[in-house]
Amino acid sequence: MNAIARASLYYSEGSSDKEYHAEIVAIPGGNVVNFRYGRRGGTLTTGTKTAAPVDLAQAQKIFDKLIKEKTSKGYTPDLSGAAYQGTENAVIIHDEPSSNERSVKSSYLAFIWTFAA
Repeated sequence: MNAIARASLYYSEGSSDKEYHAEIVAIPGGNVVNFRYGRRGGTLTTGTKTAAPVDLAQAQKIFDKLIKEKTSKGYTPDLSGAAYQGTENAVIIHDEPSSNERSVKSSYLAFIWTFAA
């Protein structure tokens, strides 16, 4: 199995300390979107968002939606699980982002998604 994309997200607030991992995996016949989640340091629950293999475009759409849902609930790629300060999202995107904003966006995306060679 070849992981095409991966994301690891964390949430920590009060007594909650959770982790969530998602990945797109290439398998014979297409791609699947798998996930693992649970309390940090504990046994993680596993599952899949795709009952049967789908094409890469569909898998990417499912994966992106999943990551967006988790980040909207407060999960972040920061291992501390701390919410980003100052903005609703980690990256501010304007119509014409500055070179510094493009660099921040690229770093953020590289941190979230690890593409297999």
